Amino acid sequence: MLQSLYNDICQLMSSAYPGPNSELVDVVGRDAFLEALGDPSLHVHILDKSPLIMEEALRIALNLEALDRSRETETRAMAGQSEPGVEELRCRRDKFARVVARPVMGSPASGVGPAESGSALAEFSQLKEALAKCTQEIEQMQKAFVDRKLMSEPAVAAQFLGPYAVPPPQFMLGV
Repeated sequence: MLQSLYNDICQLMSSAYPGPNSELVDVVGRDAFLEALGDPSLHVHILDKSPLIMEEALRIALNLEALDRSRETETRAMAGQSEPGVEELRCRRDKFARVVARPVMGSPASGVGPAESGSALAEFSQLKEALAKCTQEIEQMQKAFVDRKLMSEPAVAAQFLGPYAVPPPQFMLGV
């Protein structure tokens, strides 16, 4: 069941974020997987193990689920009860199906408006602004590097500017 959930989220992530994976996509996938579990206690236990990506979260969830099942079996054996019935398994399956099918917060289908998802949207906006600022700084640094290269190396200037390249005056080269 966890593997199926993992596969569904992988498919959704590849549709939402086509192309090569990045750290951000890995973190978003991990968080989506943990939220889809629908069990806050399990969510905390998995995060306690510090998984960086969704695959690690799946591995930890499978281990914790196996431990939980063995504890349930031991408890039932001590109490003289049998294994869970079909109805109990069906209820568990339905619970996970509801969690996986739950709409994304803030979407029209979710019924959760901007007030409830405001902090997530605010954090997303901050991250978006920080990314735009970093991108702008990188572009400025690249431009400064190219400008410096053009000023100091006439061959590079000729490559970029073609026949319009004019060698810089000697006093600018420090000769």
